[in-house]
Amino acid sequence: DTWGDTDTEKKTLPKSSGHYYLVCDIKVNASTEVSDKADLVLCLNGYTIDGSGKNTIYRVGGSAKLTVSDCTAYTDDAGSYHAGTIRNGKHTGGVGGGFYVYGDAQLTMHSGIIADNRNTTTNTNAADDGYSGGGMHIRGNAKVALNGVLFTGNTSAREGGAICIRSATSELVADSCTFLNNRAGV
Repeated sequence: DTWGDTDTEKKTLPKSSGHYYLVCDIKVNASTEVSDKADLVLCLNGYTIDGSGKNTIYRVGGSAKLTVSDCTAYTDDAGSYHAGTIRNGKHTGGVGGGFYVYGDAQLTMHSGIIADNRNTTTNTNAADDGYSGGGMHIRGNAKVALNGVLFTGNTSAREGGAICIRSATSELVADSCTFLNNRAGV
């Protein structure tokens, strides 16, 4: 199915099982929670999902599976990487600006860019361990696999400018990924 054909789809993201292909840039004003037990595949097709600087863009929990890819990604002759982008997510009261992956959920991302997401919470209470991760926050038994993803310009007021892993039972595999200008403690 295509996504972005209607005015409503240009302001929301898919959250139920299925294969979706973006046909335009999407600007969302709220987090999208992938439905529990959903198996959602999203192809960015070179387009951008912009979080409007308001909320975490995608929350993936329970036993949901989200696969994000960009089959149009390429590197030009000058060495610049071009791909669909998850950008401008912001969380002010908890976890992950771009993605929050928790519970028994799975996130797989092939190609694409995670850029300019931020977590601005400065809570220093040791019991509140969720206040971190600019680009992505991973916790619980969540499993994340990244291949060829560029993380750039993500920031966190506490830990994990690009990625924060908060649980010993979480799994992260990152292959051929690039991390540029991500900052924590800012």
